[in-house]
Amino acid sequence: MKAPYFVALLLVAAGCSTSSHVSLRPSEAALLAQTLANQKAKVLYQSAPFTNDSAAEIVDGKWVWHKLQSSGSKTFEATVEIGNDGTKPKVEVNCVESAATVGASR
Repeated sequence: MKAPYFVALLLVAAGCSTSSHVSLRPSEAALLAQTLANQKAKVLYQSAPFTNDSAAEIVDGKWVWHKLQSSGSKTFEATVEIGNDGTKPKVEVNCVESAATVGASR
């Protein structure tokens, strides 16, 4: 008589485990953010300047990673937001030339 209840409990537990999301660890979130930022920078600026030495933080239930990176005469800025489980990425990458480079090209 107890066996059907045990089987039902296992089925419920299995269903719950497949529907839950796995949270990323801080190092995983930072690596994912760096990869996404470099992919976007390659498309926009033909460069992949970001290194994974910045930590990701949880802000309002999302991972947020921000990085400023100099590369030659340019400074790249990236902000990446990802869901706690790695979904729904939002990636912003900008590039600013240094004042010396802008002045020299005139």
